Amino acid sequence: MSRLEEALRLVEQLSEEDRAQLLRVLKDSQRGPLLRLAELYGLGRELWQHLDAQEYVNLERASWGN
Repeated sequence: MSRLEEALRLVEQLSEEDRAQLLRVLKDSQRGPLLRLAELYGLGRELWQHLDAQEYVNLERASWGN
């Protein structure tokens, strides 16, 4: 019997309430860690440090081809 088959056999023995709780735990574990917006502050800073903001905006606008 595989480990998956064994786990499924055990799940079948759980109460409906325990199955629901197990399902919530499994769904939460699939989401991965949550990031706080503050943790993203400064991300990629080195990519922009030598670029003038207005020059960048002007180049972007020019690329629109109006």
